[in-house]
Amino acid sequence: MHNPVTVTAGTEVELCRALRERIAHIVKDYRLQTDRKHEAPRTFRIINGWLPPARGAARDQDRQSEAPFIIVRPAKGKTESSDQTRVTAQIIIQTYSEDFDGTGHEYLLSAMARIKNDLLRAPILDRRYQLEMPIEWELFEDQPAPFWQLVLVTAWIIPTPQALQEEEL
Repeated sequence: MHNPVTVTAGTEVELCRALRERIAHIVKDYRLQTDRKHEAPRTFRIINGWLPPARGAARDQDRQSEAPFIIVRPAKGKTESSDQTRVTAQIIIQTYSEDFDGTGHEYLLSAMARIKNDLLRAPILDRRYQLEMPIEWELFEDQPAPFWQLVLVTAWIIPTPQALQEEEL
């Protein structure tokens, strides 16, 4: 028999934290090449929100050494009723490949498929966030090769705390 899942109230910050944790678990064994020829393949770095700004003369080299990474960021939200908020979260995936035989975008699609399929398999995150359909992704035509980027867009329902009646306060 299937046990019902109890969903409790949450926040946008907690949603993104839980999504980062889930994605880190999904891709923990996935290793990709880097821009450093003699460096072993490595796992994705999971980043909260935005890349930190690069500093100084080594800015371009610093940026290159960051791939592969996955950024999780809230994109927009809307509370249409007193009991739930809908939040859109972006999952930005960046890989590195000097090969122009399709490897760069295939790395992206493979990582995206792992994440998407896992979320579809278990669409309730952290016992409080419900994945909504559709899930969308976009592979941009103009890629900053040898870096490759894809954006996966997910929508989540966050139950909001119920308003108390005046006599309950």
